[in-house]
Amino acid sequence: MSNRWPRPQSSERGAALILVIIVASLLIILAAEATSVATTEWEASQNADLELRLDYALKAGLEIAKAHILDDAENSPETDTLLEPWCSTEGITKDLDPNTLAPGLVPNPEDSGDSIKLRIFIEDEERKWPLGLLTLGNDAQKERRKEGLYNVLDTFRKETRADLLPDQAQLFADAISAFINRKEGDTGFGPTPRPLSKSGLPLDIVDLALIPGLPQDLLFDQIDPEDGTIIPGLMHSLTLWSDLRINVNTSSEAVLRGLFRRNDSDAIVGSNIYFHRTDKSKEFEEKRDLEDRLRGENRESRERQPAEPRAGSSEDPEEELGSGAFESVDDVKRDVNTVTDRLFTEIRNNLTVTSKVFTIYVEAKAGSIKKVRRYVVRREDARFVLILSQLVRFPRFRPVSETEAAEDQESEEN
Repeated sequence: MSNRWPRPQSSERGAALILVIIVASLLIILAAEATSVATTEWEASQNADLELRLDYALKAGLEIAKAHILDDAENSPETDTLLEPWCSTEGITKDLDPNTLAPGLVPNPEDSGDSIKLRIFIEDEERKWPLGLLTLGNDAQKERRKEGLYNVLDTFRKETRADLLPDQAQLFADAISAFINRKEGDTGFGPTPRPLSKSGLPLDIVDLALIPGLPQDLLFDQIDPEDGTIIPGLMHSLTLWSDLRINVNTSSEAVLRGLFRRNDSDAIVGSNIYFHRTDKSKEFEEKRDLEDRLRGENRESRERQPAEPRAGSSEDPEEELGSGAFESVDDVKRDVNTVTDRLFTEIRNNLTVTSKVFTIYVEAKAGSIKKVRRYVVRREDARFVLILSQLVRFPRFRPVSETEAAEDQESEEN
């Protein structure tokens, strides 16, 4: 017997090469699949890491906002005004760069990722008209307060292209009042969130979008496409979370008109309060700017020999000049001559000069990814009570600054 392997037949030549090609192809497919899975999982882990960083950044933004509000409470506890640093429409900015905040603690700075940009906006809830007023009192009192809501709707977009006509303002006031005073089981407004209390009030001012016929763009700020001006949204004029009091030092003309009946002789008093406060604030700002310039010009001489305060004056120039705000509720009656005894009696219990409830918007952005969360907090002395915390997914969630309005208009034109 021969020990030699049998020679391959002519039809079997190249079979090994084909087998190698098949195996190599399978290995390539498996390697590509493994690479794809690994890449996907790596990106998912990176996204999860970024989500976690953004969540912690949002919490940090909340604490920064609380610090600003508490600082204001310590420095000027008697009043809250529009001159406070916390209420800037440009917001508070913070760059959370781990290499800057904790140098040396990041082992590989180049691997730490983009720094997180924070923008914080604080909104006074007591500068808004409280919808809870619509639920109190008898039918006559509810009707009177609905007239106040009409005044808000009729005025809050005044001098814009989206200003409501009187018939529209009345229609929307009736619809909102009916929604707020709806009976249990009323399905006429669609799926309505169940309130956390027995007050019947919705959970969020955005829930007003559930009202049939109420346009959603009425609730949010808009940018006029023709001239780029800001058209304010109703969510910045109405509130669900205040103590049914309106801060006369921070509220808008529309909200102050909402304190009064619909007839012109009463509603105009709200405008008078607003313009009186505005004039006082402008006068204060002008005097403060003058003092700042004088400080700059005489800084060297003051360092050599500090000037003593004049007799009868305060060492604090702002205390001497006044803050431009109503220091007490009674000042409204004293300073605005159109506020009669009758009108003041009607509105006094709904006025305040300080604020306790604030909405805090925190934007956290890393690269092209941004998360926004809204917090509603109540200030109680040196602590805060959290009323609401939610991710913001609706448009125009805060007042638009002039800079942003110009950028939006430029992007639309391009």
